[in-house]
Amino acid sequence: MKKYIFGLMAVAAAMFMTSCSADEGTEPGNDSKAYVMTNTYSVAPPLDADADFKVRVSTNSATESAYILLEKHADYSKHIAELGQEGYNDFVVKNGGLVKGVKGQSEVDTLFYGLKGDYMATVVAVNAKGQAQAADSVSFTGITWNKVCDGKYYFNADVAPIVGKESADCELDVDANNPSSYRIKNVYGQGYNLKFKKAKSGSTDEQGNAFNYILVPKFSTGLTYKTYGTVYMTDAYSLTGSTDYLDNGIYADNRPLYLHRLLCSSWQYFGVEVTSLCLTTKRL
Repeated sequence: MKKYIFGLMAVAAAMFMTSCSADEGTEPGNDSKAYVMTNTYSVAPPLDADADFKVRVSTNSATESAYILLEKHADYSKHIAELGQEGYNDFVVKNGGLVKGVKGQSEVDTLFYGLKGDYMATVVAVNAKGQAQAADSVSFTGITWNKVCDGKYYFNADVAPIVGKESADCELDVDANNPSSYRIKNVYGQGYNLKFKKAKSGSTDEQGNAFNYILVPKFSTGLTYKTYGTVYMTDAYSLTGSTDYLDNGIYADNRPLYLHRLLCSSWQYFGVEVTSLCLTTKRL
């Protein structure tokens, strides 16, 4: 039984970000009150998007400084309930860290690393008189991965020159809070994980062993091929919608079936085959 995962060539998408001075009707440069706005952005490899996140802090011209505090969501809720919003703003200024680079109309990124669980990051804008005048919060959930087993991931003769090696030691992990969610950690390099989800439906293999189908959300391998650009991957069923390709699977003891083929363009296929990540593997 052969299992397929197709990859797509992607055209880079332009992202447009707007900046807000966000004071009530005042002109930029003449704002009457300090103001702050926060946004979160996914990090790119080699950072870990499952545990690291970026907070963008945008302030207006009346802002002299800004302070940021990261807390577990439960602690944040407790402090808000006990102190109220204004009291919590003062708590952030006292216990948080100064956002370096903020003075007047600014846009500064702050990174947090290695988070597991639910968090809230709160930023407070302070005016020239030292008064906390505005606050904004953003949330982030870091995934806790539990190791299932070690294995080896083999690239076939076509893709090995692109990757620069014939195989890679790898680790299969399962999401501690979602046992249907898996990843093969850093298989295409630091931060480039192959993730897949266990579907509720399934079938049996030639020996009558039951398994659940798995689906692979589109992801970047970080690889490029000739002039086609970045190589992305997904499973063939998600790509085509055809049940003929709904045959990737995982057994109850977390042994994957044969894993995938990678479609680098409309005419050329690359691939690997993994008979059992936890026990043994073989080349195509």
